[in-house]
Amino acid sequence: MKRIKKIRMFVLFAFLLAALSFGLIKIGKPRLRIDAFSSEDNKYLYTVESFRAFNKSTKTLKKISLDTRKVIWRSRLAHTYSINYQALRELPALFFDETSVYYHIYNDDVQFLYSLKKDSGNLNFFADIGEQKENDDVQMSDGLYVQYIQLEDTIICLNQIRENEEYALQFSVVDKSSGSISRIVNTDSSIVSQPQGIRDSDADWFSMSYDWRYVRFYKKDDPAQSIVLDDVDGGGIQRGNMFYYLNVRNVFTEFDISGQTKRPLYKSDAIGESYWKMYGQDFMVAASRVDEKRSLVSLKNNGAQQWEYILPPGYIFSDMLAAEQTHYSPDRAAFFRLPNNTVPLYAYSYSTNAPNITVDGSKMFGMLDLKTGGVIWSTPLTEDTAEYFMPNDIYRSNNWYYAIIANKIIQINATTGQIEKSLKLLGRADEELLRYADYNMFNFHDQNVYIKIKESMVVQIDIANETYTVFGYKPFGTKFALEVETQGIITD
Repeated sequence: MKRIKKIRMFVLFAFLLAALSFGLIKIGKPRLRIDAFSSEDNKYLYTVESFRAFNKSTKTLKKISLDTRKVIWRSRLAHTYSINYQALRELPALFFDETSVYYHIYNDDVQFLYSLKKDSGNLNFFADIGEQKENDDVQMSDGLYVQYIQLEDTIICLNQIRENEEYALQFSVVDKSSGSISRIVNTDSSIVSQPQGIRDSDADWFSMSYDWRYVRFYKKDDPAQSIVLDDVDGGGIQRGNMFYYLNVRNVFTEFDISGQTKRPLYKSDAIGESYWKMYGQDFMVAASRVDEKRSLVSLKNNGAQQWEYILPPGYIFSDMLAAEQTHYSPDRAAFFRLPNNTVPLYAYSYSTNAPNITVDGSKMFGMLDLKTGGVIWSTPLTEDTAEYFMPNDIYRSNNWYYAIIANKIIQINATTGQIEKSLKLLGRADEELLRYADYNMFNFHDQNVYIKIKESMVVQIDIANETYTVFGYKPFGTKFALEVETQGIITD
């Protein structure tokens, strides 16, 4: 009996020990998640890693050499947060200047800004943007296209406050040298988008569009000073201290921001209803609608028409969707500034009552020659090929365009308009890993692309050399392969 009792006690003890061990393993199982990442000049990769074990979470900012693949420094972030909405938005949560790296964090409860030295990872300052006076009703910046603006000496963080039952836009101006915060309240409470002039060293002002109805210009060294331009029809382009736009009377106008004077350049009769315009150095391309005719019209700065490309019957240029990228970063948008010889042609089929109109696919993608208006190439895309392909999936990086279609990265030479390569990132059993990529976390730098895969990995793909490198935590059994094609690369 005693022997049986001892055996029972041993079995019970072993069971309790196993259960306790399993519970501790489950609770304490380490879990790494990459909250944000950004590459700098194809030399360094910065990542914010969230590491959770035993119900405790730590967040660490790392600087990694892309040459040696070694960590240069790591800095633990003292303030924790549950989620960072900025990492889910188009503006990157990590950004830089010559000496510092910045990390912007906001969610429903907090808004923080970290500044660290790029050479050492030491803290410059921590700014609590969301800290308000008592009784202030603050709405964080989730509803804004522009969450922050980086200038030479300051960073402006945007949010909304409610005063006297009405919302107003608030600028929290953070001094880069000290981290001190000054606040400016604007009466505007519209949708804020299309920031321009920020990186232009010739510009004393930066501008933002409000609901596409008017543009407000802010003095860079004193954002409390502002000027309103209220006859703008669908935005314009800023060059230095000059702003060019089509006004509500269809007159292309030059506005001297500092002098606050307007100079009409020409009146356009060639453009019908137009929601969207793109700008070269000495010309404008407008998406035009006249009855059933949908076209792109190119006009010189003196009003002379260069060419008109009429889309095939049943198709419309995706002007409203093409404008999406300019809401948050016009300088990087594929459909705004036109520094190259070509521009992507994205169109989709629309409902029409016109007779004898048929379309080959639901969408059309190709490249347009900006000198002649001729189509370099185009292909119809069925829903099976590109169900979720949108203009936001087209990127510009220097002399290259990139399109993400059907889990492929399509590389296009922006000078010739020709397709160079198509790349697929494959996993085990030829699993297409781009379907798991976070499309808000693509970084394109010349011929390198950085992609967040699943939760814990950042993959650098060197398109020129057709190689890849994995950073972060690679789960056991994970396998990668890079498949490169040069023919039949869109529809196959």
